Amino acid sequence: MKKFFCMILAFFMSFCLWCKNIKLVSWNVETFFDGETSGNEYSEFLKSEKWNENAYKKRLSKLCEAIKILDADVCVFIELENQDILYDISNQLQDMSWKRNKVYKFSCFGKNVDSSIGCGVMSRFKIRDFSVHNVVAKNDKTQPSMRPVMKVFIGDENFEFNLYVNHWKSMSGGKKETEIWRNWQESVLAFLIDEDIKSGKKNVIACGDFNRDISDFFRERAFSKPSLVSLRHFVNQKMDYDFTVNVNSCWYSENGEKIEPGSYYYKNEWSRIDNIFVTDEVKILEFNAIQNNLWCTEEGLPERYKIYTGEGFSDHLPLVCTFEVNN
Repeated sequence: MKKFFCMILAFFMSFCLWCKNIKLVSWNVETFFDGETSGNEYSEFLKSEKWNENAYKKRLSKLCEAIKILDADVCVFIELENQDILYDISNQLQDMSWKRNKVYKFSCFGKNVDSSIGCGVMSRFKIRDFSVHNVVAKNDKTQPSMRPVMKVFIGDENFEFNLYVNHWKSMSGGKKETEIWRNWQESVLAFLIDEDIKSGKKNVIACGDFNRDISDFFRERAFSKPSLVSLRHFVNQKMDYDFTVNVNSCWYSENGEKIEPGSYYYKNEWSRIDNIFVTDEVKILEFNAIQNNLWCTEEGLPERYKIYTGEGFSDHLPLVCTFEVNN
């Protein structure tokens, strides 16, 4: 009987080694510039006498307070100016260093040379590799400045997953007029995930600000699972596509209803332009757009940052997802 019990215990211990629960936060923190002027900042920051080192430190402290509240294993921040902000966050979080499992030991940052802002990742798990992947579109229109897709490889000998960080073209200039550029960025993401699947990578997560509501993503009529959406790989400016990659959206509940609230409040209604997608092998355990008094109004709306007062936080809510990966 004792031998039998030990065999069962060993089985469950081995199961725990290859099954890992991970908490991820994905958050557009809204034009998070540091306190030094490089000339690449948005005009409202360059013109403002209110934006300085002290204003930056105040905003940084609030972000670090939010990080402690959210307590995620992997933090993805959209719209950071540079990697130095990640260092400042790490220094600000020194009081967490006495808890080894709470320390963000690893980070990476990516943006294009001509961009004012990029994306940063902080992780309690090892970042084993990362790369950036850009759109190079051949069409009649002049390609605007766009953020690359970041590919971040995270894990150790017991588990691993690929994380894709996205900040797609904004709808500034018109939703219809700018959709072509989001389609090309969708192509890049679809290609990368398809390559992962073909090479045997099971655990794939894509997150970020897609500037496209979840309702606007392509869905096959034959899908019996409400959470499934398709990422398309386009081949020409007519937007013909040669293949699709099916992923699960966190926004849909098991009965097909959208989870409330959304992540971005615009023209008196919620939208869901911030997204988290996972491949079938990744099990979603919990997902929410988090409302908190630190970054929300009394009505629970995201309170955007105001340079002239130094108040507010971001015009987006953070998405928090706990998921399970298996080797």
